Amino acid sequence: MALWSKSSTLNAAVADWRERDLLDAPTAERLSDDIKAHGSGLSFQSVLILLAVICLGFGAVTFVAANWDEIGRLTRIGIIFAAMWGAWIAAIGMHAKSHEWLAQSFVLLACILFGAGIMLISQIYHIQGEPKDAVWLWAVGTLLGAALTRSIPALSFAVILFSVWTYMEFDIFRSRYVIDYTFLIYLGLCALLARWMHSRFTGHLILLSLSGWTIFNAVSHLERQGADFLFITLFLSYALLAVSLFSEGGKRFLHGFERPLIGYLVFTMGTLTIIWYVIAVVEYSSRYDIIFARSLLYPAIALLVVAALTVTAYKTRNGNSYDVVITAISILITGLFQSLATAIPFVFEAYLLAVTFWVIRMGWRLEYRPVTALGFLGFAVIMLIIYFATIGTLIGTSAFYIGVGLLLLVGVFIIPKLMRKKGDTL
Repeated sequence: MALWSKSSTLNAAVADWRERDLLDAPTAERLSDDIKAHGSGLSFQSVLILLAVICLGFGAVTFVAANWDEIGRLTRIGIIFAAMWGAWIAAIGMHAKSHEWLAQSFVLLACILFGAGIMLISQIYHIQGEPKDAVWLWAVGTLLGAALTRSIPALSFAVILFSVWTYMEFDIFRSRYVIDYTFLIYLGLCALLARWMHSRFTGHLILLSLSGWTIFNAVSHLERQGADFLFITLFLSYALLAVSLFSEGGKRFLHGFERPLIGYLVFTMGTLTIIWYVIAVVEYSSRYDIIFARSLLYPAIALLVVAALTVTAYKTRNGNSYDVVITAISILITGLFQSLATAIPFVFEAYLLAVTFWVIRMGWRLEYRPVTALGFLGFAVIMLIIYFATIGTLIGTSAFYIGVGLLLLVGVFIIPKLMRKKGDTL
């Protein structure tokens, strides 16, 4: 069961095809009936039920925070646990009556009350311990509840709890930062459950959480030990991007989830690259050797993987062969810049802008607007950074912008002609 569906989009597409005589009336009617039967999604009433459950959960947590002195310890514990088991009983009852969404919402309420019970017992009996451990126990219990009941809201809540758990008590003053990889194990379990439950919404939450974790750890590690983690994740993201493009243009092993994955990978790669660029150029005056990775093994491995995908893509006539090739070229160029001790003026900036043009085109061709929007956003950010930090003089900045503008105008007229010669179009 998905958290939401695309019924309105599908119905609009069927209606449009019928108006343009691309579908006959009986076929259009059968498609509409099938969409209605299998893709109804959530009603507004279902959304209100979910919001009501969340409000009840917050009310329970606030009740714990209030710690009413007028109520005895056992009474307070009894109230919380009675409410929790009441939510479980209600979930079982709704499931028996085939009210699946309402049952899943009550499972979410039970999981929230489970966390309130943990906090209440710790508060009443002054149990000494790390708050992070309590959040971990809450997250594990929620994950188990989601697995046993196939509750998508509870699974999404578990992803949020694990994300909170991994960020808790981060000490920015530690001289050496240790990356906690156990978070990836829990996130992997959540991903398996999301795949089993066919929940695209939870998949988005997982990818968003993973992107944040990657960027956060790359920056933290960069400030203390160097750029190894940044470059490992950057080139790994390039390789995963090539795999996602290969899958999207062929057999679609992720069943249509390749495009969101491409979007999150582009966001992660773009953020890591901009962080690297700003620190190298702004803080160290274009000295790339200050933060370059200690080994060229990372780009070499990524390039071999993507090169193999490129050969396979052309042999199988994959629809995204062009983008897989550009990914390989990007890995090669990024690896070269990683090994440079001093930046060549304007070259790296021009490369970053070229990457944004490629991202915009990729999103346009895939008909996936978030990727196109990320390309435009990256272009704007890089132009602002160039204006404030790199060129140094207004004349130099003006010349760079004019050069980029002229190249774009030339590309508008030349590239389409070249592509048409090959039987392709932009």
